[in-house]
Amino acid sequence: MARFGSFGIIAVMAFWAGVGCAQAAESSGGSPNPLLGSLTTESKCQILVDAMRDNNQTVINEGANAIFISVMENFDVIRQKFGEREAQQLIERSFRGCLSHPDETIFSQGRASFQSILQEISQPGYGDEPGLDDVAVPANVQATAAKLQAILPNGPVALEASITTTSSTRPGHQVTLVVKPGKSGTTRVREVYSPSFVMDREEVGPVQLKSKNNQRGLYGPPENQRIAITTELTLTVSAWAADASFSFDTEMSGGAGLQKNSCMIGRSVEAKTVHAALEGRAWPLQCDRTSWKESGYYIEELRYFLVMHSQSDDLGASDYSIDRIEITR
Repeated sequence: MARFGSFGIIAVMAFWAGVGCAQAAESSGGSPNPLLGSLTTESKCQILVDAMRDNNQTVINEGANAIFISVMENFDVIRQKFGEREAQQLIERSFRGCLSHPDETIFSQGRASFQSILQEISQPGYGDEPGLDDVAVPANVQATAAKLQAILPNGPVALEASITTTSSTRPGHQVTLVVKPGKSGTTRVREVYSPSFVMDREEVGPVQLKSKNNQRGLYGPPENQRIAITTELTLTVSAWAADASFSFDTEMSGGAGLQKNSCMIGRSVEAKTVHAALEGRAWPLQCDRTSWKESGYYIEELRYFLVMHSQSDDLGASDYSIDRIEITR
C-alpha cells in the first residue's frame, strides 16, 4: 500500500478536473468501463484500490467524484465555517480512508473522514498559529512607538478588562473586547465579533503595531495573510496634555499603503463618567485617519483607546454603546 501514499492529492486533482474528464477517458477507450456502472457512494472502496493498482485513471476520476458526492453536504459545512483548505482535506482523507479500509464503502469512509476532521478543527486553539508572539515588530517601529509610550498617562493599571459593546449600525449584535495591558507597555486586545471572527491586536495608544485576523470560512484570509505588521512608523509628538495634538504615519505589511493619522487630546475626566466600572482618568481623543475618523476615550487604567464613534466613506457613521465592563485588578 505504500505506493498509494500520495493518492489523496491525486484524488483532489482528479475531482477538480471534473466528471467530464472521466467521461472523455471512458469514451476514448472505445467501450464503457464496467466498473463505472457500480461505482456509487455505496460502492466498496476496493474498486478504487484496484483502480490505483491498475492505474485506471477513468475509475480514479470517477472515484474522486463519488467521494465528493458522499461528503458534499459536510464539505459545504466545513468550507463555510472553517475554510477551503479544511474542505479539501476532507476529500483527501476520504480517499485515503478508502485505501486503508478497502472493505468499507465510499459513503462510510466519507462520514468517518468528516467526523475525524471535524473533531480536529473544532479543538480550542485550532488555527491559532502563528500567533502575535511569533512575529516581531521591526526595531525601528518599536523605537518610535516607545516615544509615544513614554508620554502616555501613567496611573495604576488593571490586569484585564472585558468590555461588551453594541454598534448603532448593528443593534442587538454585541462585540466583546478583551483588553490586557502588558508589562512591556503595549496593550493586547482581542475583539470577538462572532465565534468564527476574532481579531487580535497589539497597540500603543491609538497606534497598532500588529494584528491577526482569525476569521475562518469562505471570507477568512489565507493562512499567510492573517498577520499584519506595522513596518514603518513616524511620529510627531511632544507631550500628553489637554488640547495638545500628535500625528503619526504608518505603513503595514500587505500593501495597504501609507496611512496618515492625527489625534487631538481633550481634557481628562473621571473614568467613571465613561462607565461606572472604570477607575482613574479617561482622556477624550479624536483621531482623523486617511480613510476614516474615530473618537472616544483613552482609558488610563487599561492603556487603551476605547472608540465610541467612527465614520468612514465606506461604512458610514457608527456609535458604540457600552453594555458591560468586567475588570480584574
